[in-house]
Formats: sequence, structure tokens, C-alpha cells
Amino acid sequence: MRHLAILALLGSLSLPPWAAAAIDSRTQIERAIELVEAGALDLARVYLEPALIDPRLSPGERSRAYYVRGYSYFAEGLYASAAQDYHRALEFDPGNSVVLSAVAQLHLEGRGVDQSPALAVDLFRQAAEAGLPDGKLRLGILYLQGIGVEKNLDEARRLLGEAAAEGSAQAMLQMAQSWRKSYRRARPSTGIRLAEAGARSRRE
Repeated sequence: MRHLAILALLGSLSLPPWAAAAIDSRTQIERAIELVEAGALDLARVYLEPALIDPRLSPGERSRAYYVRGYSYFAEGLYASAAQDYHRALEFDPGNSVVLSAVAQLHLEGRGVDQSPALAVDLFRQAAEAGLPDGKLRLGILYLQGIGVEKNLDEARRLLGEAAAEGSAQAMLQMAQSWRKSYRRARPSTGIRLAEAGARSRRE
């Protein structure tokens, strides 16, 4: 219905051909996202092709198109292709926090790229500083576990707390983990409360 409404609006406004083409590319990106979510990865990439080369789209929109195609490759286990598209997305929008976090995860796990926990930390930090909750969560976990960076419970809890405040159930559970006896200054009662809050958030 939404797509039909857009087409009707285009007809009523009598937009010039170049503007109509740009909007059509945006519509195709949205359709591609629906197809990725439905698991139709090959078809999603077909829908994305026009947007990837459409000069009428903004750099941010083309960055998004490359990210979506990269994610479709990632979902299929084609990590090198995913990495290539993620980096192309960053060429169009270097501050795209979602893509920064995605590239960081690839480097953390060594999927399609050289494994580099230190680089992953740097990229997650950029995503976190841009306000991405997932970036704060991932960076907090790395500080908590001392992966790619010196273990720092205070910084881990600060980041996880911010992510939890923005609705991340996983951040709540990681906060609970940080109060277990294996970490310094353990406070079991705090851990129980956070674990219960994380579980409630997941159920909701």
C-alpha cells in the first residue's frame, strides 16, 4: 500500500523524469530490505543494482544501498563480498555508524578480512561515539573481556549502561555478568537485578 501511495503521489506532482527515477531507486532499496528480511537474498541484490549506480541518490542513500547488499552477502556467509560492500558504503558515508559496527565485527572475528581486535575496538568506538547502541554494547563487551584493549570494568559498565538505557537487553545481561565473582568489586545482588531486567526486556 505504501508503494502504491508513493506512485500515486508521483503522478499527481508531475515530477521531472530524473526526480522520479531517484525516488524509484529509493523504493527499490526499501523493497530490497523486505526481501533480505524474508531470506530472498539473490532477488534483493537484483533490486539494489539500480540504486548502487544512481548518481541522483545522496551519498548517504548510496551508502545504505551498499550496506544492505553487504548484509545480504554476510547473511549468506560470503564474508569477503560483505566486507567489500561495507567498505564501499563507508566511501560514500564515512560516518555511517551501522556500517562501522558491521566492519568492526568482521575484523573482530576475522571473517573476510584480516583478524584485528585492535582495529575492531577502534571501529566500535567510532560507532559508539556516533551514538549507535550496538556500538556501545560491542565496545563495552570488549572492555569487559579485555579483547583488543586493556580490560577496564568501569569503562565497560559505562558503555553497557548507556546501551541498556537505550533498550538493549543484551547490554543488561552483560552488565549482570560484570558483577559476577570473576570480576573485581563483585556485587552479586546487583548482578541478579540486572539479569532479571534483561530477561524481562527480552520477553517484552
